[in-house]
Amino acid sequence: MLARLTLWFFIRLALGLACLPVAAQDLIAERAIFEDPYGTLTLGQVRQAEFSVAGNIISQGYTRAALWVRLRVDAPPDAQHLRLRVFPAQLEEVTLYSALLPDEGLRLTGHATWMDALPGPNLYYLRIRTSGPMLLQPLVFSAEQAQQDDSTRGFILGVVLACYAPLLVWLLVLLMTRRQMLHLAFLLNFSVVVASFLGWMGYLSEFFGPVHWASGSTAIFLLGMVNIFTGFLCVCLVLQRFGLPRWGQHVFTVLGILYGVLFLLFFVLDRQRTMQGSSIVGLVASVFGLLLTIAVFYRQKRSTWLIGTLLCVAMVLGLRWFLTLHALVSAVESLVSLLSFRLIFAVGFVSVTLWLIDREKQSQLQTSMMNEAVARKLAESETQRRQTQERFMTMLMHELKTPLAIIQLAATSLGRHLLPDSGDATRVKNINRAVDDLNALVERCASADQIDQGAMHMHKESLCLETLAADVLQTMGTDRITLSAPAQHTVFSDAQYLRLILLNLLSNALKYSPPDSPVTLQFDHTAGAHVAGVSVCISNAVGAAGMPDPAHVFTRYYRAEGARRQVGAGLGLWLAQALARQLGSELQFKADPGRVGFSFFLELA
Repeated sequence: MLARLTLWFFIRLALGLACLPVAAQDLIAERAIFEDPYGTLTLGQVRQAEFSVAGNIISQGYTRAALWVRLRVDAPPDAQHLRLRVFPAQLEEVTLYSALLPDEGLRLTGHATWMDALPGPNLYYLRIRTSGPMLLQPLVFSAEQAQQDDSTRGFILGVVLACYAPLLVWLLVLLMTRRQMLHLAFLLNFSVVVASFLGWMGYLSEFFGPVHWASGSTAIFLLGMVNIFTGFLCVCLVLQRFGLPRWGQHVFTVLGILYGVLFLLFFVLDRQRTMQGSSIVGLVASVFGLLLTIAVFYRQKRSTWLIGTLLCVAMVLGLRWFLTLHALVSAVESLVSLLSFRLIFAVGFVSVTLWLIDREKQSQLQTSMMNEAVARKLAESETQRRQTQERFMTMLMHELKTPLAIIQLAATSLGRHLLPDSGDATRVKNINRAVDDLNALVERCASADQIDQGAMHMHKESLCLETLAADVLQTMGTDRITLSAPAQHTVFSDAQYLRLILLNLLSNALKYSPPDSPVTLQFDHTAGAHVAGVSVCISNAVGAAGMPDPAHVFTRYYRAEGARRQVGAGLGLWLAQALARQLGSELQFKADPGRVGFSFFLELA
């Protein structure tokens, strides 16, 4: 839709330029200016002053002086009345003097008036004062030329509105559907731009009347200030789409706050000073925006360089406009074309920019969808791989139970007929120890399978933690484990779950600690979030396997590099964590220099 709107805009613009009427040629043969610093000179005194020749557009910057403009007009032989137009329309005081008018002159209530003329050369004086920038273009036409100029002005107005009206409607639709700040900023800026253009070029005074507040100088000055603020808000939001640095955002924020303060001071302080300050802020913001645009888009891919180029052109046009307001550069073209064609460029700039941003967003969306599809496929493949591995492990463990039982039974029977200290007896003990390790591995795999299938049922009851620990230590059959329990603790938990947790944690500690180092099992009375309980902690020294990775220590099938030399499947810690969560607790891993520990919390009965 936006692409069709952009195409429509360029077709409409081409037709408009092709059918543009020939601009009426004004009758002014010479323009000359004289600046009265204090504004106290009379017409008689000014006539004796030395005037400077001026161009088609007169630009004196911000000044408190009264500007006298001398117009030498060559009236046609049949012309009795001439039409004077003075642009822009927000000039606060414009007084016309001529030999055919009273000495006090004629003060213009609008931007145009009829004046008497004699055939041949006529001399007119304009006395102008304004709070805004002294930027003006006086034009004089005959009656026929005035009609032609009216047609040209009407046609330009039609082209501008024909370009802006559908864009404003489309921005309103985008704002209601997508609700993005960029669309709101463009909508506000373009609304203010159109209103400012209508005010500057006198269309508002022709519609509302020259004395209406909407066409007055105050309203037009305020529209100009809001136009600058919303314009740079649009620039900031466009740059944010392409990686505006944080310091750039801070600078734009400071400039925005400063501009807001100047806007408020417009109502309480001297108007000219506040508007001059606002144009200086706009000048600084244009330079900063141009440099920042180059810096931001230089790092982007080439598909976005067109947006950066258009933004740079917009910044250059804005910079030249502020320089013109301060009379730092000369304005040689018509003021009407200077403003109207910049408005048309703004429409093209925003249409192309929104189209390119939408295209870039669609590209990013397609890339994101492809990445999501690839990630989903990888996740499905990983899930399938894990399921296959788990099914194989489950089948393998079930198939191992019978052979292991036969081996253990045969080794036990053989050991009964051997001397205790013989080498064969030692080898039989090693066989039994290896079978025990394999049986423990099978039990872990079986328990993991039961957890996956939800086949392990929990039955909580009051039980003595020290009694359960003593039974576990007896099952472990080693004197390396030290139990530290200052007092008896009765907890409300599941005995089978606790037994499996302790067995897995203690066997893990015995396996991966130095051979003769002690393993500590400690019970401490503590308080949880809302209830009293006991903290269970198992700690041991770090052995040859090294320190485990804290990020993966509870991951299923995870084994540290140094631990792969020993028997195991990487299920013990994962199984202990899964059981602890079933009990409403959570295993915590703690690593100190040379030692590791695991702890969890149990609620007291």
